[in-house]
Amino acid sequence: MYKFIFFTTILFYMVSCKQALGKLSPSYIHPCPVLTSECLKKRIVEILPEFSKGIPELGVLPIDPITSDSAEFSLAGGLKLHLYNATLTGMKNCIVDLLNLSEENLTTQIKMHCNLLSKGHYKANGRILTFPVNGDGDIKVKINNITSTIKIKFEDIVRDGVAYRIIKDMSFKHKFDGRVVYNISNIVKGNEELSKTILTFINENWKTISEEFGNPIVQRVSERIVESVKKFFAEVPRDELFIA
Repeated sequence: MYKFIFFTTILFYMVSCKQALGKLSPSYIHPCPVLTSECLKKRIVEILPEFSKGIPELGVLPIDPITSDSAEFSLAGGLKLHLYNATLTGMKNCIVDLLNLSEENLTTQIKMHCNLLSKGHYKANGRILTFPVNGDGDIKVKINNITSTIKIKFEDIVRDGVAYRIIKDMSFKHKFDGRVVYNISNIVKGNEELSKTILTFINENWKTISEEFGNPIVQRVSERIVESVKKFFAEVPRDELFIA
């Protein structure tokens, strides 16, 4: 009898250790006891500050900050923009306004708003509406209340005997609902007065400028977020995320 109890205890201990060591999701992630829109919304709010730092052991890149040593963009009106040593911060403080979950269709729609700050060095050549641009300087863009609608289509798969709920498709739509403030130096090289005039025009017409020129940049940021989220769901078993 004592041998049975001993071996049963050892077996239970070994299974418990295996489960603990085998858990891939970070300790700050707690599955919903019952998968509902309300619970999932609460969990996203809870984990976003930590998740945004990235999960190196799973190959999940950070989304706050998002950094880029070099990025090139072809914008409206033939404007060529090259950003260097750029950073984008603020994702960890985004607010989830609405979440609708359909477990039957494996779809989720999330609406959220964020205040973001982008900094870096830039070079630009072309035109901003009617103004010629030949710039080389520092750029800082403060984006207040950008709202996003995110649609996710999941798919359940089994890999090596383990069930995963991967992302089959994920799309973003955004709107600039709050003011965007630009601080850009040396927009026209060697002409400080004209540079200030153009900067004033940009800030007075921030909504038009943001919609005309900002969409490709927001799209690039969205792609980085999609990459990180997809990687996370591809690496962490479904039961660690959705079942307590």
